[in-house]
Amino acid sequence: MKKSFLLITLTFFFSYLINAQSISLSGATTIWTNDPCVMSEAPLAVKNETTNTLNILCKKIIIDTTSGTDLSFCWGGDCYPEFVYLSGSYNTLDPGEVDDIDFKGYYESFCDSFPATVKYCFYPETDPADSTCIIISYHKHLLSTTNVSELNLNEVSQFYPNPSNNLISFNYYFHTSNNKVEIVDILGNKVKELSLKTSGKESIYVGDLKKGIYFGNFLNEKLNLITVRKLIVK
Repeated sequence: MKKSFLLITLTFFFSYLINAQSISLSGATTIWTNDPCVMSEAPLAVKNETTNTLNILCKKIIIDTTSGTDLSFCWGGDCYPEFVYLSGSYNTLDPGEVDDIDFKGYYESFCDSFPATVKYCFYPETDPADSTCIIISYHKHLLSTTNVSELNLNEVSQFYPNPSNNLISFNYYFHTSNNKVEIVDILGNKVKELSLKTSGKESIYVGDLKKGIYFGNFLNEKLNLITVRKLIVK
């Protein structure tokens, strides 16, 4: 009887080890936007669950989308356009380390309200079979034109790619004209400024800035603060 119990216990233990995954993921799996002209962003936290240092790659699998839209992502310090499905570089995580900054999934429908579904899988560089995946769906809120006007929404996407040492971009939609964004360092010193129209997509070169953390302060025509976006220059 004791031998039989020991065999069952060992079988269960080894089965657990085989099925255990080295990476865990957390983050929102459904992303909503009020304005399809603004790029949607899906950040994820990636954790190394092992006692070893892992070089982790990311693979994109598009489940459902519409021609003319764009599903891109950033990982391992680089960003990859719609037609790239596997990250060309990995991100190194120490045992137990969580990275909640480096990964961003982006969806741009270019002002059409088409939904999209994409799967992102993360795995150690040396073991593609040890893969952990998450499915993210992008949707538009079904708000009427009247409701949008009443809400007086101002939308600004996150900077992308982020971190960056070259060009950063962002999408925006304001209900006023003569807006602007000021890039400031952690001491509040203004290092760059860009005038903005009512809506669109803009890019700013940050390769001439020192490495570190910056903030984008978005201001309306009355110089009231609309929102703040964080930027990391690497």
